[in-house]
Amino acid sequence: MTRTRGLRIVGGISVLTLLCMTLGGCSDGPEATITEFQKYDSDEPAPPPVAPSYESEIAGARADHFQEHEECARRPAEVRAQCEKESDERFEAAQAEAASKRGVGT
Repeated sequence: MTRTRGLRIVGGISVLTLLCMTLGGCSDGPEATITEFQKYDSDEPAPPPVAPSYESEIAGARADHFQEHEECARRPAEVRAQCEKESDERFEAAQAEAASKRGVGT
C-alpha cells in the first residue's frame, strides 16, 4: 500500500473511490440506481418485445451455421458430408424465414 495525500490506495483504487462506489454517492441521482427489472415492477404494462432485425437474425443464423460446420468437421468422414448438408439446409431455411418476415425474396 502506498500513501497519496492522506488517502490510502488499495489495489489501485483509493479508499474514497471505494466508499463512493459502495454508498452510491457517485450516481447521477436516485433513478440511476434503479435496475431494468425495477423499472417495470409497477402497475404500468411493460413495453412490447421488439422482434430482432433482419440483419441480426441473419447474423445469428450465420454464427449457428459456422458453429455447426466446425462440429461437422470433427466428425468422421463418413458422416461429415451429411452433417454439412443438413447444416446448410438449416441455414437456408433460416435465411428464407428471415427474408419472409422482412418481405424480401419471396
